[in-house]
Formats: sequence, C-alpha cells, structure tokens
Amino acid sequence: MIVLIDLDPNNAKKQLTNVSNVVREGIVDVRRSLNKMRPGALENRSLKDAIEKMLAEYQELSHLQIDLNYQWDNVDFDKTKEDVIFRVIQESVTNSLRHGRATEIKISMLNKDDYRFASLKMNGVGSETIQYGFGLTQMTERLAIIGGCVQFSGEDGFATTIHIPKIKGEEE
Repeated sequence: MIVLIDLDPNNAKKQLTNVSNVVREGIVDVRRSLNKMRPGALENRSLKDAIEKMLAEYQELSHLQIDLNYQWDNVDFDKTKEDVIFRVIQESVTNSLRHGRATEIKISMLNKDDYRFASLKMNGVGSETIQYGFGLTQMTERLAIIGGCVQFSGEDGFATTIHIPKIKGEEE
C-alpha cells in the first residue's frame, strides 16, 4: 500500500476500503465469538444457580461429594466477574478430579470486610511444588483482570483460595 499510494492513489484508496471492510467484518466475528464464550450455564441463571448446576453435573458424572457454602446471595456482580468466578471454580473442580483424584471438595464463598473470599479445598493427591500449567495460569490471569488474586496450596490435598476486592454498588 505504501508503494501503491504514490503510483496509483485511486487504486490505493480502493484497496484501503477493502482492507477496512475486512477489518470491520473481523471485529464483528471476534465479538460474536466472545459472546459465545460466555458459559452457557450463566445465560439465564444467577451465578449461584449456574455454579450449583455445574457442581450437580460433576457429582452425577464422577460421584464426587461437593459441599457448597454460598454466602454471596446479596452480591450483584457484572457479567465479566460472574464469568471469571464461574470459570475459575469450574477449572478448580476439573483439576481436583483430573490431577488430584479427589472424592470430596468443600467450597466456601464468603464476604469479608474489604473483599470477597472463595476457598476450594479438596482431598486427594496434593503436591509439594505447584506446577503452573495452562489451567492455573488461566485462573491467575482471569482473576487479575477483575482485580482479584488466587493462591494455591498442595498440602493435605489441594486448595485454591480466591480474593476479589469489593466494589461499591455490588451489594443489592
């Protein structure tokens, strides 16, 4: 295009118009793809309902015993936070089965003074050293996007601890 603009400005304008149209179509495609990435469980459900549904499916398929203590009923998260929280819990449960061969998981989702706290503790195989593969890295990065953080512990099974700062206006 740089060379063409000096040799044939009219043709360069036509090519730039074509490039512009392709870029616009690409943006529409990316937005459509991103909308499809929203977990289906969250489409018409609250965060609590979506988590309960997902956990019930895990329990049915794997005979995993899951105890959920959900105390975020009065919290109104935006869609991005809901997506992140749902995906992190989903990944944690998946890892508990796949890598830890867990039979029991305790999940607590509590409110503290300045932050929201979620703890996932599973029995099964732990690890003295935590290996950050794709799943743990994704959890860390996703939570960072919403200002949260995560810690992992491989002692006595495996634990995932999530901190999400409270934002004004999230309480119903």
